[in-house]
Amino acid sequence: MAETQGGIAYKNADADYFAKRGLRAYAGVWSLWALGVGAVISGHYSGWNLGLATGGWGGMFVATIIIAVMYLGLTFSIAEMSPALPHTGAAYSFARTAMGPWGGFVTGLCENVEYVLTPAVIVFFIGSYLGAIFGTPAAFQPVWWIGGYILFVGLNVVGVELSFRVTLVVTLMALAVLAVFWIFAIPLVDFSVNALDIAPGGGKLEGGNGPFLPFGLSGALATLPFAVRWIDSRDGVFAPVLPAQVAAEHSDPVQSAVAELAPGSRVLIMSFSHAEDLDIVVACLQRLRTRDDLPYVGLIGSRTKWATFRHRLEARGFTEAELARVTCPIGVPGIGGKEPEVIAVAVAAQLLQSLGR
Repeated sequence: MAETQGGIAYKNADADYFAKRGLRAYAGVWSLWALGVGAVISGHYSGWNLGLATGGWGGMFVATIIIAVMYLGLTFSIAEMSPALPHTGAAYSFARTAMGPWGGFVTGLCENVEYVLTPAVIVFFIGSYLGAIFGTPAAFQPVWWIGGYILFVGLNVVGVELSFRVTLVVTLMALAVLAVFWIFAIPLVDFSVNALDIAPGGGKLEGGNGPFLPFGLSGALATLPFAVRWIDSRDGVFAPVLPAQVAAEHSDPVQSAVAELAPGSRVLIMSFSHAEDLDIVVACLQRLRTRDDLPYVGLIGSRTKWATFRHRLEARGFTEAELARVTCPIGVPGIGGKEPEVIAVAVAAQLLQSLGR
């Protein structure tokens, strides 16, 4: 007996159909542990460390705390959802149950994209490491990539159980290497010299003792999923070296650039002048009135400053609802301190919260 739902034809399957497709418990506790720990170790070597160049040690530290909190929330969410899993299929299962077969299809397609890209990233970094170890030229990299695909696809073809065993062994070896490294490195650690060795705005700082955030808040944001556009009315204040995700632009008056911002931009107003701050807020509110495409407008300052601004903005005809779109003071509530690194953590976390808007 067949039925149609959302343009999809279904037919009832007998017990033999499900018997041939039943799931087996290949992974034990240690296999799952190795998957998680191995992924974290590979991230340390093959991606997270790149944030040091864009944000410095402080910027990377800020970004790591924020991402750790987000992953903790994701873990709790998945744990809470797992007992209610309608059927096998992870995210596809929830999407299909909630949004029908086409919702499940799109979700499954997106998951497949992840599965295609992740192995590509892994074999790329494997090729980079092997090239450095054996001294092969860049043109030889595709050979390492193909070899990586053949090896790991072969392991899964032979059997998932074998793949889990290899993952466990490799993870234990990686932990052993890290343990040896730390044993010999800890006595030689000099945090100020080795971690704070980037000069303000970039460049190697001999002797260390540099700033916690050498690239400021923009550096911390550059290590997160943001592209930063630094707009200033003062020409010549920009750092000589900026992270790849940061673009500097001179605009005088600075508020004229608001009309050219990409839809969905998050605006942080941190100028040198209260008068300029007010002009930028006005430009943002006018854009929100006409296009309503700026999910976040934040103004640095105290509650006293905002009270003064509110009075002036109300005199210009802006309503209570419009003024409520401006966040001032900026930063996640409850985080105290006026140190630059504290403000950077609070503001970066608030910007990440705005991504859901």
